[in-house]
Amino acid sequence: MKTGVPRKMVTIRRISSINPHALHSRKFCQVMVDNWSVIARKEHGFKVNELVAFFEPDSFIPDNETFSLVNFTSELGGNCSRIKFQNTDGYRVSINRHKASPLAAAGGKVRIMSEAFICRIEKIPRLRAAYAAKLAEGRAKDMIGQELDHYIRSADFSTDIGVTKWEAARADASINPPCPFFILGTQINRLANCPNLFIDAKYKTDSYYSYQQTVKKDGCSMTVYYVPATSKYFGLLPDLCSADWNHISSAVSDDGRFGVCTANTEICENIYHVNAEAYWRTALRAKLHKLLRELKQPIAIQGELVGAKASGNPYGYGSDSLHDFFVFGMFDVETGERWKPNDVVDFVKRHQQAYPQLKHVPVVNESVMLHQLADSHAAVQAIADSMDGEEGLVFKCVNDAELSFKVLNSTWRL
Repeated sequence: MKTGVPRKMVTIRRISSINPHALHSRKFCQVMVDNWSVIARKEHGFKVNELVAFFEPDSFIPDNETFSLVNFTSELGGNCSRIKFQNTDGYRVSINRHKASPLAAAGGKVRIMSEAFICRIEKIPRLRAAYAAKLAEGRAKDMIGQELDHYIRSADFSTDIGVTKWEAARADASINPPCPFFILGTQINRLANCPNLFIDAKYKTDSYYSYQQTVKKDGCSMTVYYVPATSKYFGLLPDLCSADWNHISSAVSDDGRFGVCTANTEICENIYHVNAEAYWRTALRAKLHKLLRELKQPIAIQGELVGAKASGNPYGYGSDSLHDFFVFGMFDVETGERWKPNDVVDFVKRHQQAYPQLKHVPVVNESVMLHQLADSHAAVQAIADSMDGEEGLVFKCVNDAELSFKVLNSTWRL
């Protein structure tokens, strides 16, 4: 079942803006092409309003003489991988997140997306020839300005230069596919891997480093997402092949796509690993598909699936009982920005009356400085060890959810 219109993998577009100070690395800049963010090396000297060859994510660029003038190692800005696809060596254009500069981070941007690849048209002679032929067409001869730009941008040049769409191969048709590229991981550091918490003065004196303290639930990581049909990422989602799938009406609508993921896979097409159906049942019971569709925003909600079929059932749910989904994080699908922890709490509270199965992990402290709780790692560990009946604690910086760590209860499951 198709989820969008056929994609145009290679187009010619105009650079709309350049931000030379967006990236932490001074070697790179952020180039905006329409509403796509591209990371490029400053040394290549791209200019605003310059026409460039634009390669969409998942473009497979064969390593052959057509691209002999393109230095992929330096020009792709890190958002590519050398692979073999359909017995051909080449490069896959992928989406990556790069560390933002301190200036951009101060404005709330922790990561900058690189969503495509651009290069100069003249570096691909076959593309230059195809572009010239397009300009010579009867309709194009009478066009100027934005009308001509739109006409050229609507053309797909992928066939002219041998670029195809990369598709993930499934070794076994009974295995669920990987999570969509935009899904953020849920793993966080352990306390032991954060040695400076009681050494660096900022954790004691700078209120920016106040932490939300929550209970860590022992279950399975679960993510639900929604991508509106108007999102630039909608067309990048893999097709759903089974029209008679149990949850197809919940997953796909005219307005967008809803999905449910484990830590590593998207659960779809009646392909379930052992106990995976509990994920979808829990999402539908909480009516998360309806909530996200109502919001019409590219949002993902992450949490812990807890119940009889999750992580060995440490809480003693009945074998036929329903599972619970405890939210612990959210992020913007398009920007990759995690929501601030207490914004997530506010979201759950705001919608809980209409969606009573929408639950947040228990909050111990909304905002607390670490030195107010303890004076050493051992003291923090002792607090976690006193959490009777729970796996431990999670601490997230209230101003930056990327800054987080967990403290596991040493006595849990003993």
